[in-house]
Amino acid sequence: TTVIGRFLAEKLQLDEHQIQKVYFAGMVHDIGKMGIPSEILEFPGRFSFEQMEIMKKHVEYTEELLSGVFPEDIVRIAVRHHEKLNGSGYPHRLKAEDLSIEDRILAVADIFSALIGKRSYKDAYDFQKAMRILSEMVKYGYIDGSIVQTLKDNQAELKILLIAARNKVMVMYESIQQEYHVKISAHDLNFGSEQHYYK
Repeated sequence: TTVIGRFLAEKLQLDEHQIQKVYFAGMVHDIGKMGIPSEILEFPGRFSFEQMEIMKKHVEYTEELLSGVFPEDIVRIAVRHHEKLNGSGYPHRLKAEDLSIEDRILAVADIFSALIGKRSYKDAYDFQKAMRILSEMVKYGYIDGSIVQTLKDNQAELKILLIAARNKVMVMYESIQQEYHVKISAHDLNFGSEQHYYK
């Protein structure tokens, strides 16, 4: 979401301050999911009404965690990523006139990220299928058509950017794994020598 949001903000020629707001809001927009039970987050099928109501709480938790810590405008963008232009979103059922360009960008970025990513309840969709779904959402008045069009017009460049970002994350992950194994091995060696000493 962070990479996609910043990419769209740049392509839509927002100023640097706006781009940074989208970027930082994208980084923290789902932090409230820490308060959602893992059995809901990892549920493999369609949510029941009750499960969906619990899941929706993550936006409120995000607002609680970020308020007073992050600037108010970044918090506002972060907690509006599930609002829809026709007022059918949550948590506040805001409408188009209430939603800034930054709000709209993060909403599209979040949906697109979820579509092309693998989840407990679905496999990753390819770009074409994801774009078809976004286009349907535009027709129903959920999301901003100009932002979706920008995504379509620049999808080849975005693919390259996402691959590069994924590779960077994998390198970081492998580095952390290696460091972890080195420390565990060192700990085991030290523990073994102490056991021998006290025999």
